[in-house]
Amino acid sequence: MQKCYHVFTHNDLDGAVSLLVLMWSRPDAIFEYTPLNNLDIETKLKSQINNTHNSPTTFVLDLALRKEFLPDLNQPHITIIDHHKSSEALIPQFDKAKILYQEFSSNALWMRKIFKPNSPELTQEQKMLIALADDFDSYKLQIPDSYDLNILFWSEYRNKFANFIKDYHKGFKPFTDSQKRAITYIKKQAAEEANSVPIFYGKLNIGGKQKTTFAAMVPKIVPQVMDLLIAKYKPDVFFFINTKNEKVSIRQTPSSDPIDLDQFASKICDGGGHTYAAGGKITPLFMELTKNLKPV
Repeated sequence: MQKCYHVFTHNDLDGAVSLLVLMWSRPDAIFEYTPLNNLDIETKLKSQINNTHNSPTTFVLDLALRKEFLPDLNQPHITIIDHHKSSEALIPQFDKAKILYQEFSSNALWMRKIFKPNSPELTQEQKMLIALADDFDSYKLQIPDSYDLNILFWSEYRNKFANFIKDYHKGFKPFTDSQKRAITYIKKQAAEEANSVPIFYGKLNIGGKQKTTFAAMVPKIVPQVMDLLIAKYKPDVFFFINTKNEKVSIRQTPSSDPIDLDQFASKICDGGGHTYAAGGKITPLFMELTKNLKPV
C-alpha cells in the first residue's frame, strides 16, 4: 500500500520548495497538502488537525514553533521541520511530536540535508530549484533568477499554490517569454508605486534597541516595492502598512546588532516570520509604537 502524508507548509517560495523536497524524497507516496500563512494557525492548521480522525503521518514545514501550537501539534504522528532560530527555545515543550530543527539559510535546503541520505538522486533542475529558493529566502541574491522566481511565485501563482507544485515538480525550468515580460512589467509598476507612497521616519525603541525606522503606507504589500524603498532609504527597520486589510510587513537590514523580527512580530503584531522579514496585523501595540513617526 502507498504511504499517505498530510503536509502543512508555509505559503511562500521556501515553503513550496520544501514541500517539493519532501515529495522528491518519497516518490511513491500520496500527498495531501495545505499552504498556510502566519495568520492561519488557528483557522486552518489547528482546526484541521483537531477535526481529522485516524490522522495520517503529518508534516509541518517552514512554520516556526510557537506556543499556539500547543498542545494540538504535540502529537506522535506529527513531524515539524523548521529552520527559524525562534523555534529553538520551544523544542523541549514538544515531547511527543518529532522536531527536526536547525538554524539554516532556508527550510528547503535544510530538508534536502535531512532526506538526502535516503532519497533518490535529484536532477540538476531539482537541485537548481532548491538553490534558488535558498538564495532568495536567505536574501543573498547571488544566483540569477532567484529574485525573479519569487516575483513569479507571488504574481502568476498567487492563490494558485497547487499550480506551482505541478509546474515545478520536475525542478526549475527557464522562464517563458510571457513570464519574462510579466516580470519586467511588475518591476516597472513597482518602481512607479515606490515613488508615490507616503513615507514616515523616526528613531524607535524596538526590541530594547534604538533603530532608525521608516514606514510606508501602501495600498497593498508588494515585495518589489519594499525592496526598492529599502534600497533607497537604507533603514535599520522598515514597516510596510496596509490599512485596507490591516496587515503589516516588516523588514530589517542585515547588521551586527539585529533584533529578532519573528519575536517582535509575535508580540507586537500577532504575527511571525524570520529574523530579517516578518509580518502581522495592525494592533493597538503597533499603533502605540509607531505614533511618533513623522512624514519624510
